[in-house]
Amino acid sequence: MAICDIPEGGEVIKYGYRIGNAKENIAEGSWIHTHNVKTALGDLLEYTYNPTPVEEKKTEDVTFMGFNRPDGKVGVVTRS
Repeated sequence: MAICDIPEGGEVIKYGYRIGNAKENIAEGSWIHTHNVKTALGDLLEYTYNPTPVEEKKTEDVTFMGFNRPDGKVGVVTRS
């Protein structure tokens, strides 16, 4: 929602960052969405997620000093 009037071509700011420019005059209190804002991403209109797999490092068997509580939670033994 616009907290102030935004002129056509004006910057649309969200959480302190420019997310786009107004395609038309946007009045204070108006809904802001794709119908009245052009993205600041240029021609990039789609996002694809292409993760790079990371090989997991094998670790030795590890343990910790802990115990099971009656309610199903666990506790940790501390030493001073």
